[in-house]
Amino acid sequence: MTGSRTPYLLVAMVLALCAAPRASLAKDELDSIVKKDKLSDGDVATIDTVVEQRVRKLSDAAKNPKQLRDARDALIATATVKQATPAGLDAYAASCSKSLIGPVLSENLAVGLEATRVLTELSNARCIETLTSALRSPHAAVRYRAAIGIRDLHTKIAPNRAAARPTLSALGSAGALEENELVLRSIYEAIDFKKSASTFQFGDDSAAALSEIFTARLAALDRGSRDESKDTAGLEAAGRCFADANDAHKAEIVAALIAFLGKQVDRYCAADTAPEYVPSLQPVARTTEGSLKNALDSARVAAPDFPVSRNMAQKVTDAARKATRDGLEEWRSAVNKSPWPVR
Repeated sequence: MTGSRTPYLLVAMVLALCAAPRASLAKDELDSIVKKDKLSDGDVATIDTVVEQRVRKLSDAAKNPKQLRDARDALIATATVKQATPAGLDAYAASCSKSLIGPVLSENLAVGLEATRVLTELSNARCIETLTSALRSPHAAVRYRAAIGIRDLHTKIAPNRAAARPTLSALGSAGALEENELVLRSIYEAIDFKKSASTFQFGDDSAAALSEIFTARLAALDRGSRDESKDTAGLEAAGRCFADANDAHKAEIVAALIAFLGKQVDRYCAADTAPEYVPSLQPVARTTEGSLKNALDSARVAAPDFPVSRNMAQKVTDAARKATRDGLEEWRSAVNKSPWPVR
């Protein structure tokens, strides 16, 4: 990320390009089809033809903002048809998802963002595959919108491991490569199924995705990225999915949490850490300790009383440095009494 304003500029760009779609007064040409309880092969073929035409208009309007918005609105409008059936909406969403694979990866930012907006507005699990494809967009704003769209579909895909597992795998791969702070946060939120779908049963897949990202992020910190607060959402997610992870992933998550906590302590204690950065370290350290406590609680191992974050005084003194380092050693000692000891 280049500069602290980048996340805010990204949000502004998303909001500007994704203005609310306008209501259409004309009858939708797919109106009668999406109201059917059972669609024929001919109905599906008609939907595909119409959607392909609409998507072509969207792609061809790259340099014309009004035409681009009109094309977007036309694609979204069918999902708002009154008395549309689940079968009709599912067929329409599946067709849009299939046809928008190319546009979401467009080199043109506006096309990619509007195509992704269509998928998120449809709010249908049939769109999940193309939303995960959008995580590979060259544009941070598109990747951000895609991750938010996936997060908003949690409750619809949570019961279906056939949909959730490849989605989480794609999120892990995307997060491991992501450098933009706002996009990474949204990817972490998209991985955190348990936050919005408490009955989610496939937490091991979430743990695997987090472990992949954590490996990459710790390597970046080793190289001197010095952006420890970037992972707060992921560290929080780790605490929620931990109980459902398998033993191997539990060991990876615990090792990563201890490593992150060590990086936070190192940054706090470093002589060249800017005073204005210090306040951001205490919340992320507390989140890390909270997830470590969840892990130790599950193994019935006594956890320290947040000795790192508790001792991160706003004014860094030699005494505070010693207290945080001692706190880290308390956590290491406790973890080494668990089923997941660290070196």
